[in-house]
Amino acid sequence: MTSRRSHVPAFIAIAAALALSARPQTSAQTAVHGATTTMSVFVNVSNRSHVPIEDLESADFLIKEDGKDRTVLSAVPAAPPLQIIALVDDNGTGIFRYGLARFAESMQGRAEMAIRVVTNQVQTIVPYTSDVKVWLAGISRLTVRPATPEGGQLIEGIVTAAAELRKREARRPVILALTVQY
Repeated sequence: MTSRRSHVPAFIAIAAALALSARPQTSAQTAVHGATTTMSVFVNVSNRSHVPIEDLESADFLIKEDGKDRTVLSAVPAAPPLQIIALVDDNGTGIFRYGLARFAESMQGRAEMAIRVVTNQVQTIVPYTSDVKVWLAGISRLTVRPATPEGGQLIEGIVTAAAELRKREARRPVILALTVQY
């Protein structure tokens, strides 16, 4: 009998949750200098047809850190919605509109999202909301506009977004940075 893991081509999306987590939760366990740290790792698993696989158990996952196997304490469906900050640095082209709109539609009922555009400074196009119609209206505003001068605006946007998510005590934080610069 073969392991279930070999039959599950997993597309795993580990967002900024580890770096942004304000307090450790359950999932993967790591020993550091005799201390034990427990942290949450959020994943999406789907089959080859991109259909979500939802009946997984902790034995179906393997976590490695620095080449060492780590214990998976539990595998449970994530309950709270994602809190997403989408940073769009498209150099004024509007190139990400279609993809961002499809992403927003796929997050309907599963997330709160804020959309920000990087210009001379980071500007909020859509404040946090779970209303997909508001997201799509904001995304439609990402048309051709003056180009963004090269500089640290995207990095500044990421740092600001991380601080804001920490302040909000987001349970499932995600920073989605879309750029044509790098």
